[in-house]
Amino acid sequence: LKNNLSVKKISEQEYSINEDLYIYDNTLLNKTDKFYINNGKKINILNNATLLIEGEIYFNNNISTENLIFSEDGTGAIIFQNNKFKLNNIVFDNLSSPKLDNVILYGGVNFINTDLIINDSKIINSRNEDGMNIINSNSQLNNIIFENIFSDALDIDFGNSKFENLKCYKINNDCLDISGAKVIGNKFYTIDANDKGISVGENSTVSINEINIIK
Repeated sequence: LKNNLSVKKISEQEYSINEDLYIYDNTLLNKTDKFYINNGKKINILNNATLLIEGEIYFNNNISTENLIFSEDGTGAIIFQNNKFKLNNIVFDNLSSPKLDNVILYGGVNFINTDLIINDSKIINSRNEDGMNIINSNSQLNNIIFENIFSDALDIDFGNSKFENLKCYKINNDCLDISGAKVIGNKFYTIDANDKGISVGENSTVSINEINIIK
């Protein structure tokens, strides 16, 4: 990623993105690098490309100015892997699953082997089997909205997850699909899920308070 023309070098392993970023090829954010995304800047992933993030990434935004990670042509995907991530006020829009050799993933947004905190974010207009897939991770999700999702909204496979205020609108399959994971949640709401509001299986342990499933 540091070779992208929109990236500015701060120091040997620190970089900033001060303008909208366009990704046309499979791109790696290296484990040793730190990236700072300025307030309100967009990341547009196109041409069947996947952005793989293994290094540190920080979004300098606030509740009134979200960062948008999207795919203008509906073919791009993003993977966060093998690190700690804290994301606030992010909109993931119109993403698809990764097209990578020797890797099978079904989410437009994927977290693999991570320690993850996501606050006040949205996953919308997903074009693939999972809007967001969290695999073998420790995750905390607060105030997350899924809307207009092609299949499952949130798929949690293995690991431990906690959530507060999870909402789903217009989901073509399950809102929340859990396999082999321990999940503790509070305030779950879904309307118009075409299959199940909550699906729990494969040796999962789940406790959720305040469940409201409509239609």
